[in-house]
Amino acid sequence: KVSGPICALHTRYEMANVRWHAKGDYFVTVSPKAASAAVLIHQLSKGTSQQPFSKAKGEAQVACFHPSKPFLFVASQQHVRVYHLVKQEMVKRK
Repeated sequence: KVSGPICALHTRYEMANVRWHAKGDYFVTVSPKAASAAVLIHQLSKGTSQQPFSKAKGEAQVACFHPSKPFLFVASQQHVRVYHLVKQEMVKRK
């Protein structure tokens, strides 16, 4: 077996958090100092990245995928935001 890096990301800001999706093709990175680009979702098979938020609501600290539903949770010190990955929009609170 061969082991080693499967990808390399070059960013302007230090990454504080990296989490993989359960299916393995996606991962999310958090760079708190990067303002609106603090949270990025990367697709390994296509080599693409997307920025789910256009505005920063506080400094993102951590992000993770829901284990079975298409949701991304992003937490700052004051807020937890929920992003629907299929609809590509924020989930409204009820």
